[in-house]
Amino acid sequence: MLRVYWLIVLLTTFLFALSSARTSCTALSSSYFKWLNANGSLVFNATLDGTVYQNEVDDTCCGPYCNETWTPLRNSPNCQFCSSSHALVCNGSNFYNPPQPSTLPKKLSLFKLSGVGLFSLPPKSFTGLTIQTLVIENSALTHIATDTFAGVKSIRSLYLRNNTFERVLQAGQVFGYLQKLKVLDLQNNGLRIFSSLKSANLTKLEYLSLAGNPIYTLDVHFLQNSSIRFLDLRNVMFKVKPSDIEASGFTLLPSSLKTIDLSGADISIKAIEKLFSSFREKNITTLNLGFLNNSAGLLVALLPIRNTLTYLSLQGTDMNDVFPILKPVDKDTLLSHKFVSVRELNMKGCKIKDLGRGEVFLAFPNLKSLSISDNEFNKLDPTLFTTLPPLNYLDLSENSFRNEENAILNTNVTGGKIQALDLSLTEFDLEETTYAFFNATQSVQELSLCEANIDEKVIMSIQNMKLKFLDLSDTLSNADLIPAYSTLFMTQNSSLVELKFSRNNFVLSNNPSYFSPLTSLEVLDLSGNLIRDLPKSLIGPVLSILFLSQNLITTWYFPVLSSESKLKFLDLADNQISFISDAMLEDFYKLEFLNLDSNPLICHKKVVAMVCADMMNKTHNLTILGWQQYNCYDIISKSIRLFAHPEDCTEFYEEVSTTNKNHGGGVTETPNSGSSTNNLLYRSKVMWAYLLIGTVLLMSAIGSIIYAKWWNIRCYIHRYFSLKKARLLRKEGDPLTRPEVHYDVFVSYSDVDRSWVLDQLIPNIEGDNDISLCFHERDFKVGLGILENIIECMDRSHSLLLIVSSAFVRSKWCQFEMHLAQYRLIETLRDQLVLILLEDIPRKSRPQTLHHLMMTKTYLIWPQQPSREDATELFWKRLKRALKPNPNYMFNV
Repeated sequence: MLRVYWLIVLLTTFLFALSSARTSCTALSSSYFKWLNANGSLVFNATLDGTVYQNEVDDTCCGPYCNETWTPLRNSPNCQFCSSSHALVCNGSNFYNPPQPSTLPKKLSLFKLSGVGLFSLPPKSFTGLTIQTLVIENSALTHIATDTFAGVKSIRSLYLRNNTFERVLQAGQVFGYLQKLKVLDLQNNGLRIFSSLKSANLTKLEYLSLAGNPIYTLDVHFLQNSSIRFLDLRNVMFKVKPSDIEASGFTLLPSSLKTIDLSGADISIKAIEKLFSSFREKNITTLNLGFLNNSAGLLVALLPIRNTLTYLSLQGTDMNDVFPILKPVDKDTLLSHKFVSVRELNMKGCKIKDLGRGEVFLAFPNLKSLSISDNEFNKLDPTLFTTLPPLNYLDLSENSFRNEENAILNTNVTGGKIQALDLSLTEFDLEETTYAFFNATQSVQELSLCEANIDEKVIMSIQNMKLKFLDLSDTLSNADLIPAYSTLFMTQNSSLVELKFSRNNFVLSNNPSYFSPLTSLEVLDLSGNLIRDLPKSLIGPVLSILFLSQNLITTWYFPVLSSESKLKFLDLADNQISFISDAMLEDFYKLEFLNLDSNPLICHKKVVAMVCADMMNKTHNLTILGWQQYNCYDIISKSIRLFAHPEDCTEFYEEVSTTNKNHGGGVTETPNSGSSTNNLLYRSKVMWAYLLIGTVLLMSAIGSIIYAKWWNIRCYIHRYFSLKKARLLRKEGDPLTRPEVHYDVFVSYSDVDRSWVLDQLIPNIEGDNDISLCFHERDFKVGLGILENIIECMDRSHSLLLIVSSAFVRSKWCQFEMHLAQYRLIETLRDQLVLILLEDIPRKSRPQTLHHLMMTKTYLIWPQQPSREDATELFWKRLKRALKPNPNYMFNV
């Protein structure tokens, strides 16, 4: 019982920490520029011309409900097979040859070889197999035999990425066997020569990626008769000379080509000019030229495609060459040959210091959406937007506006046209007279102030807008804004349809009718606040979608939803709901979609029965999202298990069927009242009594000190009980057991620090083979859940190593691993945890667990000047000494 108590305390603390985590403000921007990913690259799986590319089959879930297990192949232990989805995944650095086709299932929707030690693909590696998607990635592959793909003609998507081959010998013959190929991904392979594919005759090819390759010789003649739509040349080290562009076959590309991504490519303006002059008669609609080294003459180089180009991104490219004014030669050329088809222009992060009057925008007369976010200007010329066409969407986010004499956006030309305005993550430092920033934009219907530094004057200046969408997430910096927001809601009562008010640490119990004036509200996001109850006043007359995740909501005992309620979707994930009352069931059956993920649920037959009815698709319209992954605590077995198993449904379905039959499928009365209600309340009271008694005892023993030092005290008390348990077991002759140890060190790190782990940690620690590391990319079991993988690998490792950085602190999975590491070490009586700080983490940025560990343990700091051999040598020497396996790692008890 004590173990369960501490586990619930741990999970509650972790979920509460997540509720205050900052997330990106993309609610408004994601409605526009849908052709761009967050990193500035073009969207791969949903291009604007209607083409949809299937990336790859999910290899993390087996079965329609993720309830089936991956089965190891008899002759290939490195391979796991999922029979329901026909997916085969093989991995392991000791996997040097693909399995023989005769030993494999004949029909595969996915065949994936990832992280293997494969150097060569032998002839006829897949003969006799029917494969839809073939993936070979993150391997040491350097050679592909000419007849590797002989005998397999069904492959539609081929991913050969992040390997090491510099060229494909006789490429025409190699790929000539794949006549049905639609997607060919060759990114990040070190390709220097890409030619000789003309004989392959890939007539159905629609997508080609050569991203991240240092190409010296490029020949695309083989695409002449293809169906190519998307050409991905991101981060290509374009060593092709401008004079070679025409000879490379670009002039022969078919008219089906719509999208080109050249972001981050090492290509000269002369080569770009030559390249797009060959596209004069083509139909290029989407183009990405972000993160280029030079922009001088860039727009002029695009004039050959000005009549077809619709979507243009220049994100990350220094555009100060065209701001604040155009050069005379460029101005005459651009204004006489305008980009008449461009509708969306992305200039995010272009290092623009002064927009001036924005003469360059005159070259885009039909522009509808413009992003100039994350630049370096701090004021806008009052006449700037007189040069712009009527915009639907303007993104000024991630900028800082300072005091100035003239009003910003104080113009009737554009101010009366803008429908959506994004000012998220914006700093305002304006005088009172300059709050006309909003006065000229009263036609705005969608406004984002997410994480913006605003005050009451900003709120007052937007009261006259008739908004349909408003994002105020993470803006409630002080309590003084609460009355201002209340007044704002009164003015928006008949127009506002969607409101985001997340991550504000808002306490609804102090203001239960705070959102009641918003009678037209259909979507309300209150996630990441401090809401404990669900009042009836929160459910407006037309509210259909309500997000309440990452709050402190517990079980309620009286119905909240009326019979006239329009609510269809309710998100209660990451709260503190332990069991489901009859009143909650009555409310839930009025919904269409419900999310209860990551709650400390107690397994109860009514809860299981509700899930079974959903799983068997009977009697009611409620869909419980992702219930297959829910966990609950079983009181009888005193263990955590899946929320519901298929075999449970036979036993409990009769109760659900009777309940819904009595209430016509909708359940408008409390289901199964009477003795079962009393039984549920009794069991609930007993469980809560155990938890409250434990808390009261701890609070009484420690007194007022627990308020100031509760984190440290909790750890020490848990260690005390663990030691006491160990003494008792030894006294009874039952020594503490420990799982079989497979690794010396379990490594927890953020994906952002992946390069440091691969390039620094692993070579220096595993290089002499005396210390073995466990990290998720290599050692997690395929098909096993992430949580189970983490716990198992921690238990089977001598020591735990945390690679701490700012990215580590921001990652919810890293925080969870850190919480779990501390918990598991205390639970198993170990004290072998080592911290490495890659950078200084300020006190205010440290999670409570990290601060406690840094205060109680000695940690290592990565040298600020790693080039100094003496500093790094001492660092690795100290780290190895700390990580040396110690068989006597248990405390003496």
